[in-house]
Amino acid sequence: MTSQVFYRKWRPQRFDELVGQDQICQTLLNALAAGRVAHAYLFCGSRGTGKTSMGRILAKAVNCFESGRGEPCGQCAFCNAVVDGRALDLIEIDAASNRGIDEIRSLREKVNFAPNEARYKVYIIDEVHMLTKEAFNALLKTLEEPPPHTIFVLATTEAHKLPATVISRCQRFDFRRIPLPTVVERLARICGDEGVEASPEALAAIARSAGGSLRDAENILEQIVVGQGQRIDLDHVKQMLGIGGDAQVRQLTAAIVSGDVGSGLDAIGQAVADGVDLAQVHRGLMERLRGLMLAKAGAGASADLPVEDLEEIEKLAAGVSMDTILKAIRSFGQADQRGPVQSPLSLELALVEAASAPGETPSPAAGLPASSPTRSVSPPPPVAKPSPAAKPPAPARPERDDPAPAVPSVESVATPPVGSVPTGETSDVDQPVPVSVAPASAEPPEPPRSGKEPVSMNGDAPASDDELFQRLRDNWRAVIDASKGQDAKYKLDALLRTGRLDSVQGDAAVVGFTHKKFVDMMNEVLDNPGSRKALEEAVAKVAGKRLKIRCVVAARRERSPGGHLVKAAMDEMGARVVEGGETANE
Repeated sequence: MTSQVFYRKWRPQRFDELVGQDQICQTLLNALAAGRVAHAYLFCGSRGTGKTSMGRILAKAVNCFESGRGEPCGQCAFCNAVVDGRALDLIEIDAASNRGIDEIRSLREKVNFAPNEARYKVYIIDEVHMLTKEAFNALLKTLEEPPPHTIFVLATTEAHKLPATVISRCQRFDFRRIPLPTVVERLARICGDEGVEASPEALAAIARSAGGSLRDAENILEQIVVGQGQRIDLDHVKQMLGIGGDAQVRQLTAAIVSGDVGSGLDAIGQAVADGVDLAQVHRGLMERLRGLMLAKAGAGASADLPVEDLEEIEKLAAGVSMDTILKAIRSFGQADQRGPVQSPLSLELALVEAASAPGETPSPAAGLPASSPTRSVSPPPPVAKPSPAAKPPAPARPERDDPAPAVPSVESVATPPVGSVPTGETSDVDQPVPVSVAPASAEPPEPPRSGKEPVSMNGDAPASDDELFQRLRDNWRAVIDASKGQDAKYKLDALLRTGRLDSVQGDAAVVGFTHKKFVDMMNEVLDNPGSRKALEEAVAKVAGKRLKIRCVVAARRERSPGGHLVKAAMDEMGARVVEGGETANE
């Protein structure tokens, strides 16, 4: 003997048994009581919300031999025939497999025949959006003016695909997703009648996995009952559905709140190593981020989370801003985990973007953190060489935005001894050295640039690797900004923020990352011709020449207080960094 599955065995047979659609049920009951039944109805909504069941109940209600003006009795011959699937005047058509014009022409011919035993012939056309354009045109006139003994019920999950001319000829009802508590209550009633002991947590997990579809929830419940027996707990549900990664989801949430990228990447890697479905991890994380947003807004009770999870979420929400939460929701909302092959890359990129603080740019272009001023020592002026026709050399660019050093006089230039640092005072051992310089009409040296605008090449001579490195280092923020939005899928600018420019070696700019995972991500991004071209063009705009990008794993280095010029002065000339107001000779 073949047993019925749960969703067919417990299909609603009356309006008051159909859950989650109270407003639609009340409207149809009022129409039946007033005798104002329409000739065509359009039921729209996602799967498992009761569209076909509502059509069958409506067919029973209008043809019930005992009533006909309200709830069907469920006892007469027609009601029993509908339940048993042998009612000749209830015709259900699957538009997915009967979508052509020939099938609709056949339907138009049969519509004119009178009902066999009922008052109305009811046609339920399921997934009506699958009909072809020609089939809709053939149905249009019949749908507008059917015979008085015919009622059409059109059901679809994609109402936007229906022609406006069809929608305008029907009374439209939009079915909502069934709320989580309502699904849990319905599952508990089924378990009671079936003799199944199920914990509330297990039923809540089943309802959450169903996504508002009662039919899906009933199918999942039956699958678990068959697999686990008459006692069901939360562990059984997780084992059957492959739900896991709760610890990783909690760790990811904490990493986003604290900005700890490393901890979040470890959580994703652990989920991959454990074989957890990344789609489930992504779904669980989005639920927790939604709960975090609601808790921050003071509406945590509407998050549909367990009590212990809600308490943890509220503690996290107290220490994070709403902007950070919204940034994380947007970043992870774009992560695509629907493909056949799930890759952690989209989750990892979303984490890097979400956990980065606003305005944070972990690259050497930033120098020191914005909160601490840069203390640097001006480099010594260059020594003029005795050449009557030579132009005075341009001074090296300082690390800070100080005024340009004074141009040496025509008569002489003071040359400091090796190891001394200019302080504005003349040492006893410093003696002016007379040198020959260009005539007074010579062009003065170009003042140093501030480093805030990209440096352009003048084309006089090819720049050395050190000069190219200096240009790129001072304008690395411009390179990152130029890469933003070039490839929305790979988030090139977010990856660049995790690295720093290490050097320029020939025709390549070397970017160092502290984690090999970032190097792998960057190499995958550079495999995309569009991303590689966008980054190389951004670098060329600053450096003045086309450079390739090479990514390496570099050890974490402490930032020097004043840049490479100050480091050179300290290493080669014995200079030291002093607090503002004191000099090197004090």
